[in-house]
Amino acid sequence: CALPISAPASNACLVSKGNIFIACKNHITYGYQLNGKPLYDWNYFRTSADVIKPFQSFSLDNSELIAISELYDGVTFIDRKASKQISYRDKFIEGVNSNLFFAGNDSMNGGHFVTTDTLSRIVHLFPTNGAEIKFEMPSKKFSPQHSFAFADIDGDGKQDRAFLDNSVLTVFHDNGSLLSENKLPVGASSSLYQFNIDGTANLFATSPLSNKIFLLESSGSVSKGFPLKGCLYPTLEIINMRRVLVAGSNDYTLQVYELKSQ
Repeated sequence: CALPISAPASNACLVSKGNIFIACKNHITYGYQLNGKPLYDWNYFRTSADVIKPFQSFSLDNSELIAISELYDGVTFIDRKASKQISYRDKFIEGVNSNLFFAGNDSMNGGHFVTTDTLSRIVHLFPTNGAEIKFEMPSKKFSPQHSFAFADIDGDGKQDRAFLDNSVLTVFHDNGSLLSENKLPVGASSSLYQFNIDGTANLFATSPLSNKIFLLESSGSVSKGFPLKGCLYPTLEIINMRRVLVAGSNDYTLQVYELKSQ
């Protein structure tokens, strides 16, 4: 169906729990049902800048939060009616290629999210604890265009910090020590994505320059059978008990792959 938006879209739409959410160039966010009809209780949240990253949806304390990352600004959390819950505008500038990761709940701080800023600081957000924010500086400086992933890469039960910058993948342990550093066959504007496969965190790197997607081993090397064609907004889904990797391609096609156990 065609969505009745009144301005060009500025990001890729989010489809979540039977609804569609999208941001537009007029700095207004829109919510629709799958049939294209507007959500009747949607508040049309306005941003201060363009939103080019897809919205991210998180379940927290039995409710859903939608994270909006504004260009050259911080992150704002809204609910499913587009009412602002917590905003980190003017608190930091999120990295252009950084995504937001849910780091879990704890009894002291509540829901905890992690991203990075243009100063290459690791940013910890606690929206249910008075909008608390903490910064963690890695031992290496990265460019504002770096990509970031937060996941248990080495399987020790602790969350590692991975940076992809100028084709170099650098991974730190949770205590800040260096885990690995590898030169990857990707372009300078490449991005990192993290998906769980059989309960294990796996890193994927995409290269818009070569239109390739790479699955990375915990050591940082490229997995057997990769790279594959495609680089735009990859996603991993379980369909009919099969692991399906979907990615857009620079030639305006959609690439669909089944990932089989090696």
